Formats: sequence, C-alpha cells, structure tokens
Amino acid sequence: MVLLKEVENPSGFGVAKFDERGNLVKLIEKPKVSPSKYALVGVYFFKPVVFDVIKELKPSWRGELEITDTLQIMLERNYRVG
Repeated sequence: MVLLKEVENPSGFGVAKFDERGNLVKLIEKPKVSPSKYALVGVYFFKPVVFDVIKELKPSWRGELEITDTLQIMLERNYRVG
C-alpha cells in the first residue's frame, strides 16, 4: 500500500498515474511531464513478496535502487498497490 498527496509541483516526486476508473496503473519517478498531481509521500506497507522484487532490481540512471521501480513491477504483476 502507498500513500499519495496532491502537490503543486509533482515533477520533484514519484508520481501516480491513474486509468479512467481511477485505478493506479503506473508510478513514475520524477517525471518531466507529470500524469497527475498525486505524489508518493514515502509511507509504504509491504507484503514479504517485496523482497523478491527488490532482488530483481537494477540501479536507475542515478545509480540507485528506486522504490518506485519496485512498486511498478508489483503493479505489472497484478499485486495491489495503492
């Protein structure tokens, strides 16, 4: 589970993208063009499967393992996130 907050300048955060029904479909780390004003606030609740996903991560262009990438993989595998 993730918590989101509406912010004025979402491009400085991990940002949520929603489908037409309001379902969370994608999380984007610091996008140049933001799909919404809803930012990740850094509060997460995970099931143990998160550790399996983390093992598969590759460093981002910044050389870091991104929590946003972890959440995106979980979304793609149909785990409930959000």
